[in-house]
Amino acid sequence: MPNYCPHCGSELNNASTFCGNCGVPVQQEMSALTQNDTNYIRLDRPIPEGITVTPDGGYQWTASRSVWGCLPFFKIMHIVCAVLAMLICILILAFESGDDISAALLYCGIAIAGMIVLDLLICLFYAAKRGFRLNMKCTLGRDGVSGAEIEVPSNNGFVLFVQLITGLLAHGDVHYSFSAGYDKIRELTSSSDKTKIKIGAGAYSGFLLTAPEQHDFVLDEIRIRMNRK
Repeated sequence: MPNYCPHCGSELNNASTFCGNCGVPVQQEMSALTQNDTNYIRLDRPIPEGITVTPDGGYQWTASRSVWGCLPFFKIMHIVCAVLAMLICILILAFESGDDISAALLYCGIAIAGMIVLDLLICLFYAAKRGFRLNMKCTLGRDGVSGAEIEVPSNNGFVLFVQLITGLLAHGDVHYSFSAGYDKIRELTSSSDKTKIKIGAGAYSGFLLTAPEQHDFVLDEIRIRMNRK
């Protein structure tokens, strides 16, 4: 049965001590994993690029994606602003019911436009705070799966300007983290673009990010570990 490099996934000769593709020493690491983790990690399966094997026999990778498609904040803001705009319109119509209805409708239109602008500005600042991308380090460990946001310094002048004027240049609440034991996972779904895996664990849910070529591998490995519990 062939072996594969745990760092780049290239096929190895059984007698190899170094990977011919990436040059990383592999024999000693693979030997230790084979002795201690034969039921946890399958060394006979190619590992997608970007995913590495951790010392305890787990998988780890770093992924990045636009914040617009990752965080529920934006959907929540759209809903909140829409509800507020409706309430303002109702109040305007109630106060202006005895006057010209056209004036009331004009005020309602101005209120809706104002809420749309406010919504867009808040979402823009929130996205700029993260450099418009969510960078996440993900881990499939022995007992559970986890993902945590990591900050990457931005050299984009516009992003730095927005962060500066909003006072969000410091770490602040630029943070997202999620972890769940395999025995706690109740729902596992995959996004259509194969870069996001949603995980439901009881009353708490979260997500992991992957590159398209990593997606099926990660999803399959999570299911395997869920079934072992």
